[in-house]
Amino acid sequence: KEIQVVVSNAAGNEVKRASAIIDEYAYARAVIKFEALPAGDYQVRLDCNDAAGKVIASVDSEFSKINPAKQYEWWHTKRGNIEKVISPWTPVTFRGSTFGVWGRKMTAGPGGLPAQISTQGREILAAPGRLVLTTDEGRDITASGPRRKVLFDQDYRKTVQVRSTLGDVEVDSEVRVEFDGMYKVTMTLSPSRPTNVKGLRMVLPLNEDMAEYIHAVTAEIRSGFYYGFTPEGEGRVWDCTLLGDKSMQLGSFTPYVWLGSTDGGLCWFADSDEGWTPNDETPAIEIRRDRDGQIDLVLNLISAEETLDRPRTIVFGLQASPVKPMHQGWREDNWWCGDTFKQYAHDRNLI
Repeated sequence: KEIQVVVSNAAGNEVKRASAIIDEYAYARAVIKFEALPAGDYQVRLDCNDAAGKVIASVDSEFSKINPAKQYEWWHTKRGNIEKVISPWTPVTFRGSTFGVWGRKMTAGPGGLPAQISTQGREILAAPGRLVLTTDEGRDITASGPRRKVLFDQDYRKTVQVRSTLGDVEVDSEVRVEFDGMYKVTMTLSPSRPTNVKGLRMVLPLNEDMAEYIHAVTAEIRSGFYYGFTPEGEGRVWDCTLLGDKSMQLGSFTPYVWLGSTDGGLCWFADSDEGWTPNDETPAIEIRRDRDGQIDLVLNLISAEETLDRPRTIVFGLQASPVKPMHQGWREDNWWCGDTFKQYAHDRNLI
């Protein structure tokens, strides 16, 4: 009928217990949480009881909790601290509205989107990134008027608040730049009144010669990826539905896409589509060629009609490449990937 789980210390004294009912599938689930469990050895006894309370089966096990301060001599020291600039990267700078990291510059524009990105002196963007809201009447409004305020200022990280307007919607973005060039945006949309919209999209226009190739992956493993040339043609030339990811219950969100060339590129990434409004008809991500010399990376954040009546937050990141200088003699490096893909059932690797 039920199980009883008892945890005892090395002296045999009961520390905590829990019970759980066995369900129709013959499973019982219980979680024991300890407010403060001293280091030491512990015993666990699990009893299965019948309807009369008689023990009909038992399992004994044990576990130990270590004292990390005794186990690891680096515990509670600063030796593992990564809150610093790690060579060969250089300190983050912020002048005016532009962040500087090793080899790259990134200017924060309206909505927190980059207005300019350069890598090794080459401009990645053909025009400033823009956040575009389509009203219920079909009119497009672009975020404007950024007001910036520095929130955190250290060599290894700088965080800047960027406030913009998007019609009746206030856009409050926190832009966080790390020393390795990660450009993370936490964007909060706050309508001043209930606002009916048909769509909301983020557009990052890249110079065509900096967007020759695409690399995109889904959350799946060994499938759901694309790499190759950016297709020819006009209008929508590629979208994330081509990846064939079946993991999303609604929409086609993809966590990673890179557009680039042999000289550099730009990666967009996000953990999830939290804050988006997806549907199955409009691709979450598309790549378009609507103007000569320009390739647009379009993120369809809201792709179905709805009313914005409360704040919502959308989080994503950007990374301009290359992200690290090549060391002298790098072409002579020997590469070995056998251990990465080793099949431990035998002594040979799979590659």
